[in-house]
Amino acid sequence: MTSATGYDDLLVWLHGQTNYERLGIPGSAAAALDPTRCRDLLARLGDPQDGLRVVHIAGSKGKGTTAALLEAIVAAAGRSTGLFTSPHLVDLRERIRIDVAPVRAAELAAAAFEEVIPTATALGEAGRMPTFFEVLTALGLVVFRRRAVDLAILEVGLGGRLDATNVVARPVATAITLIDLEHTQILGEDLATIAREKAGIVKPGVPIATLETDAAARGPIDAAAVAAGVPIVGPGVGGLQASVTSVSLEGTRLAVSTPLGRRDGLELRLVGRHHADDAALAIHLAETVAPALGLDPSSPAFDAAVRAGLKDVRWPARFDPRTPEGAPAPWIVDTAHTRRSAAALAATFAEVLPGRRAVLVVGIAADKDLAAVAAALAPIAAAVIATRTDGPRARAPADVGAAFEAAGKGRAAALVSVTENVDAAIAAAEAWQREHADPVVVTGSVYLAGDVIRRMFPGAVGELG
Repeated sequence: MTSATGYDDLLVWLHGQTNYERLGIPGSAAAALDPTRCRDLLARLGDPQDGLRVVHIAGSKGKGTTAALLEAIVAAAGRSTGLFTSPHLVDLRERIRIDVAPVRAAELAAAAFEEVIPTATALGEAGRMPTFFEVLTALGLVVFRRRAVDLAILEVGLGGRLDATNVVARPVATAITLIDLEHTQILGEDLATIAREKAGIVKPGVPIATLETDAAARGPIDAAAVAAGVPIVGPGVGGLQASVTSVSLEGTRLAVSTPLGRRDGLELRLVGRHHADDAALAIHLAETVAPALGLDPSSPAFDAAVRAGLKDVRWPARFDPRTPEGAPAPWIVDTAHTRRSAAALAATFAEVLPGRRAVLVVGIAADKDLAAVAAALAPIAAAVIATRTDGPRARAPADVGAAFEAAGKGRAAALVSVTENVDAAIAAAEAWQREHADPVVVTGSVYLAGDVIRRMFPGAVGELG
């Protein structure tokens, strides 16, 4: 066992483990995504998940937002929370939050070096070394056990059925947000196959809710609910619905209906109509788990917690407008990298900045549907700056530029330029904005969003970690 015990030592150790987030998954997904490794690790750690109340959330888009909104509501109701999400933007500690704040560095390091790393190392010596994500999953659950949180919220990393987070035998609730074509080489080539993987988190006797309405994707989710013997709640089923009153750069006003009734005049700090459904799902999940937390979901106090949670939630890089000092227009940082999320980004931009076009800074991974993303974003682009972040999965900037040139044919095409790194892309966007006063939209990758926040908005790092 190493004698190192600090947070920096933890980062060094973790970065020595197999990290499929950065590398991609080679060969057989079933071999790479082996949930028994995480189960073995947790068993040797005393199965920390078994002593926790857990909400488990899967989906292609909106699952992190839904998890953060649920966390904010439950915390506003006076209960302690643990939130596990991935990936992170700037600081690893974003992935493991306690009471709406990243876990303290010393606390994370202590849990790692006192419990998780020695146990993982012993497994490795037996030929069963857990991956980067599996270790972090176990670390989050150990931290939550040490803190004895009232509610632990787990966001699925990839898929659902084979994901390391799918280790909780009986959550208090599960949810599946929207499903899109993503990680198709791992999860499947069509929505129904991907949905079947996501539905692997459905458990017998555990309430399930979903935002999905597409028939091809919804079918496997409904089938999983029937097999588990549980009713399903979603749009058009069980009374889950959101309606938007207005959207601006300051946030979204909405009303939400759930099986327990309607809440009007809600104010959501996040910007965009697409977040309204996430909010509806989060409110429903909060109402579902409330009795287990000693809360009355019909009470005025709970209603106040819902309103405070939505109004105060922080979830950076989701249509996140920030204006650098002296800039003539905002920089909007987003992580859209699928057809559906790119369409939501474009629609939100058009609604809150009508008549404007943006200079897009785009970097995207090689396994994403670049053509679909470019087609969705091209209508709002005055210029496109193609770039890349560090890492083997990044798409070549020349390919990104070519996709936007193809998407722009037949309309007022955007000027496309290619840069080989984030610093050059930022400089090009700043130069364009000085000359044309257009908003800047950064999108395509969580890693690109994090790099731009770190460089352009260092004060925002405190919000993250």
